[in-house]
Amino acid sequence: MSVRDYTTFGQIIYEARKQKDLSLKQCASLIFKEDGTPISFQYLSEIENARRNPPSEPILKQLADVLEIPVEILYFHSKTIPSEINVNPSKDTIVKAFQDFLSQLQQKTA
Repeated sequence: MSVRDYTTFGQIIYEARKQKDLSLKQCASLIFKEDGTPISFQYLSEIENARRNPPSEPILKQLADVLEIPVEILYFHSKTIPSEINVNPSKDTIVKAFQDFLSQLQQKTA
């Protein structure tokens, strides 16, 4: 069974960790908070058992790397949008994108 067969964020983390034959403590020791200290195994357990919300983006990305899960799956199941996606572009950005689109469209129809 693949990680795609599980429906919650915690289930995906749990099953991927088991597939990698990592204990909670081993896995937690490989994931670091912004201050450089590893997350606690209790915190990881709470995530797996849906007693905590999905983690911050840096921790989510590390989980994806350590557990070899496509990060897109974790974003989807955590119901978050990657920070590099601009969900509130400025008016100038929208106008420029539209102008570029029109320019390309005119080139293709010419």
